[in-house]
Amino acid sequence: MTETVADETAAQPSPAQGAEATGLKVAVEPLEGREVRLTIEVGPERVEAALREAAHRLSQQVRIPGFRKGKAPFAIMLRYIGQEALLEEALEPLTEQVYQEALKLTGIEPFAPGRLEDVRTEPPLTLEMIVPLAPVVDLGDYRALRMEPPKAEVSDDVMKEALDSLREQHAVLEPANRPAQLGDMVTVTLRGRVDGKVVLRGDEVDILLDPTADQPGPGFANEMIGAVPNQERTFTLHYPEDDPNADLAGRDVQFRVAVHKVQSRYIPPLDDEFARSLDDEHIQTALDLRIRLRQRLQESLQRRADAEFGHQVLDQIITNARIEYPPILLEREIDMLLESIEMDLRSQRHLTLDDFLKLQGKTRAAYREEIRPRAELRLKRSLALTEIIKLEGLEVSPEEVKKEIDEMSAPLGERAEDFRRLLSTPAQQRHIEADLLTDKAFERLVQIAQGLAPPSDQGRTTQDAGAASSVLRPGAAEGPPDQPNETPTILVP
Repeated sequence: MTETVADETAAQPSPAQGAEATGLKVAVEPLEGREVRLTIEVGPERVEAALREAAHRLSQQVRIPGFRKGKAPFAIMLRYIGQEALLEEALEPLTEQVYQEALKLTGIEPFAPGRLEDVRTEPPLTLEMIVPLAPVVDLGDYRALRMEPPKAEVSDDVMKEALDSLREQHAVLEPANRPAQLGDMVTVTLRGRVDGKVVLRGDEVDILLDPTADQPGPGFANEMIGAVPNQERTFTLHYPEDDPNADLAGRDVQFRVAVHKVQSRYIPPLDDEFARSLDDEHIQTALDLRIRLRQRLQESLQRRADAEFGHQVLDQIITNARIEYPPILLEREIDMLLESIEMDLRSQRHLTLDDFLKLQGKTRAAYREEIRPRAELRLKRSLALTEIIKLEGLEVSPEEVKKEIDEMSAPLGERAEDFRRLLSTPAQQRHIEADLLTDKAFERLVQIAQGLAPPSDQGRTTQDAGAASSVLRPGAAEGPPDQPNETPTILVP
C-alpha cells in the first residue's frame, strides 16, 4: 500500500527550509526487510532549473561555434546537446538533492545510503529510491526463559590423556646408541621436492617419530625407522588431495634427509617423584597430582560448557524474538565473514580464497550463498546480544580494561611493557572492552536461564529502549565505534 506523505507545495515550508525543496511530491511505501520505497515526483520548474544548471556546466566544457566557453544560451545548448543528454547530466546532482529533501519531508532516517531503483523521465520526472532503515530488535520477555545448564564431567579417558600428555611434556631426551625407532626424536636436515622444485625445507630440525603424525609428511616416521647419525635417506611420500598446502595436495614429494642425531625419550612414570618435580607446592604426591589435575580439567570443561550453554540460550532467545534488518546489513556481514575466512585460509593453509574456491570447484557467488545462513546467524546473534547489553545495563569500567591488559601482558616477561603499550591504544582498548562486554553478556544469559539473574534496575523493556538502539554499526568488525560513550557492537561467531 502506498501512502502519500508530503506535497511540498501544500506543506508551505518554513523559511529555514527555504525554496530548496520547492515542487516535490513524496510518497512512502513500506517494504519487507526494513526498507521503504520513496517515490519522488519532481515539478517541472525544478527539472528546468536543473537542466539549465547542467547546460551551464557543459557550456564551460564544450566549445559551441560562435560562443565563448560558458556563454552559450540555454536554448542553443539544448539544440546542440539534446534534451536527453542534458537530462542525463542533470540527473545525478538533482537526484541527490531531492533525495535529501524527501528524507527531511518524511522524517525518515536512513540506516545506510539509499539506492536509485527507477527513473521515469516523462513529465512529471519521477524517481524511485529504496531506503534501508535501522534494524528492529524485540526480544520479548527474554528474562522468563529457563533452560537446564549442562554439567561437565571429566571422564577417565580424558583424565588419562591429560596425564599422559603431562608426562610426555616432561620427557627426557637421551642419545640412542642404536638405530632410530618409533617414539624417538631425530634431528635432521631435509629437502622435499616436487618436479625438482624444493617445496619443503628444514635445517637441523627435531622431529618426533610419531606414526600418527602427518608432518612433515604422511608416513615420514615409518621411513625413518632404522636411521642412524651421519646417514642420508631418500624416499617418496604421497600427500592426500585435501592437504592444506596447495603445493603438496595430491602430489608425490621426493625427500632427501640427512640424519644428525637419534635420541630416545624417557617418559617419567606417574609417581610421587614426578609429582614433586612439577614445582607446585600443592602437589607432593601422585594422588595430589590426580586431584589437582582433575579440578583444573573440571573447571576448564565447565567454562567451555557454560560458553556453549550461553550460545544455546542466546539462540533460543533469537528463536522467540523479532529481529528485522535491511538486506544491505546481511550483505555486509557476508563480506566480513568472507574476509575472516580468507584470513584463516592464508594463515593456516597458505591459500587465498580464490585458490580455495578453485580447489573446491565453486564460484565466489555460489560460496556467498553457501555461507549466507552462517552469516545470518552471526548477524542475529550480534544484534540480539547488543540489545541484551543495553537492556541489562551492562558496562565495562576503565579499571576492568586496564586489569585485562595487565593480565594479558604479564606472562610475556621482558616484553610485557611493550605488549601493554600496544594494547593500550584507544582502538585496542575498545576491542578489549567489547570482548569483556561479550563475556558479561553471556554470563548474564546463563544466569537468566537458571533464574539466578539479579533484578533488572533499568526499568525498561525492549520497546522502551527503542528500535534504533539495537543498530549494529556498519563496518563494526573493522574498528571500534567513533564515539567514546557508544556501546561497542558485539560480534558473535
